[in-house]
Amino acid sequence: MSLREGQTVHVKTMVPTGHCRTPYYLRGKTGTIEANLGAFLNPEELAYHKSGLPKKVLYRVRFDQKHLWPRYPVTRDTLVADIYEHWLEPASGTAKKSAAPEAGVTAKPKKAKPKAKAALPKRAAAKAKPKTKRRVAKPKRRTAQTKRRAAKTGTGRRARTRANARRTAPGRRR
Repeated sequence: MSLREGQTVHVKTMVPTGHCRTPYYLRGKTGTIEANLGAFLNPEELAYHKSGLPKKVLYRVRFDQKHLWPRYPVTRDTLVADIYEHWLEPASGTAKKSAAPEAGVTAKPKKAKPKAKAALPKRAAAKAKPKTKRRVAKPKRRTAQTKRRAAKTGTGRRARTRANARRTAPGRRR
């Protein structure tokens, strides 16, 4: 497929598994070819240590910001993206299909929606969902035993403050 500069193209809405170089927000959007950047190894295959052959043509495509983001406030801003040829198709071939099914194709019947469950009486609802209070973790109390252990091992609050005082004594470097 050969696309030329100024041609309007449509980005395919494929959802491939694995690595993909086309931004999701550009899929299904229409833009204009700005430049042909040349043929390169396919990075989607190179990501999996494959050869990347045959080479794919890389195009620079310009999109209107207003078309990408409907609530975008400025109408003249554009976005430029580099997209490989296998993601692009000419915009003329992307006309929306009519709602009428093609000859020989039958439309699928719509699935019936499941009926909503009947509402439970208030008493039954109260029994079904008991209310529980939310517990808040309380700080651990220091008992006399933990205070003695901390003093003995030198890991208590007082031992730490003494060590910090020694470190920051006048004349000592930090």
